[in-house]
Amino acid sequence: MKIQSNYKYKTIVSAIKQTIATNYRKGINKIPTEAALCEQFGVSRVSVRKALKELEDEGLIERKQGSGTVISPKLTEKDVEALTHLEKNKKLIRIGIVVPELASEYMLNLLSSIQSWTANNDYNNVVFEYGISKHNEETEARIVENMLESGIDGLLLYPIDGQYYSKKLLELSLNNFPVVIIDRILPGLNFTFVSGNNKKSFSQTVRTMCEYGHTKIAFFSATPQPTSAAKERLSGYEDGLKTEGIKIDASFEIVAHKIDKTPLTEDDLQKSYAETLERLSDLLVSGKVTAILCDCTTSSLLVMRLMRSDNEKIQKIKNRIAVMYCDMDFSVLNNASPSPSCIVNDYIGIGERSIELLFERLFNRNAPHKTIKIPFKYVEGETLFKNN
Repeated sequence: MKIQSNYKYKTIVSAIKQTIATNYRKGINKIPTEAALCEQFGVSRVSVRKALKELEDEGLIERKQGSGTVISPKLTEKDVEALTHLEKNKKLIRIGIVVPELASEYMLNLLSSIQSWTANNDYNNVVFEYGISKHNEETEARIVENMLESGIDGLLLYPIDGQYYSKKLLELSLNNFPVVIIDRILPGLNFTFVSGNNKKSFSQTVRTMCEYGHTKIAFFSATPQPTSAAKERLSGYEDGLKTEGIKIDASFEIVAHKIDKTPLTEDDLQKSYAETLERLSDLLVSGKVTAILCDCTTSSLLVMRLMRSDNEKIQKIKNRIAVMYCDMDFSVLNNASPSPSCIVNDYIGIGERSIELLFERLFNRNAPHKTIKIPFKYVEGETLFKNN
């Protein structure tokens, strides 16, 4: 569906919802006929029927042959308040966006895609409030709290690493506040989630590496505070091996030891990285594996640094080790030599879907929560090569 036609369709749905709210409060149980709606919006009967079907699926209307379309008798005043929530603030829609950092190109692409979506869909009354959590749990919670006090209508949150649940997030979940979580799944919270299709993408990547003749593949994860994404990627790695009929060897899974301490100091991180990288180096030197699959940006940068190091043992074997990197910035992908083979999250797609679903929640608090998985993209490079 094209952006403009998609916008027109959503406009029809939104307008009918306001009609439902108005008529409900006037004690009128009917809404205009299909023919009247077609004339009002200048669209075909097919478009109107599609909009009515969506409203029927949401439980807002009932369509009965011979009786026309009526407001659902199950509708309550609370439902109507949800429908008209944004009418109270129709001159301005305030969206909070919280991300861990702005240093990466993919994070900038994410934010840019969110802004572009609102502009392309003619939401010119949107104001964004940005917050940078700096990968700190307390900072993230404080920013969210401040945004809510300032009166935001909805929240896009890209959480820090680890499975953290601030009191404010739990409160927002219980109150059904419009929140979309980006790139993470936080079990137990009543939110919408949009992330990369981690398991499926990593499973497919393993199969691709096998097609290149690599059946002994190391999985490298250097993050000491694992996220839902990291767990899904490891699961995808194992699923890919199973699909290829390859027995899983736990010694090939080089995963950082979990550190529950928060916040982590730079010294904590560097010690963890060094220990994990040493384990990977020992595995490579042993000759047991021919390829590495990295699970994130940090892991990828550490492996790239290792392959370029002056470690004599690594220098002797590096040309025999294929590497599939993950989520590298395009500046690195375009300038590194040899050019990295890499899978990357489609952050533009994630951003667009996240803001679209947030607006869905803004216009209808009763809209179902969703978990959306966006496929990764493959950037062909020179570090994945045939295993002769």
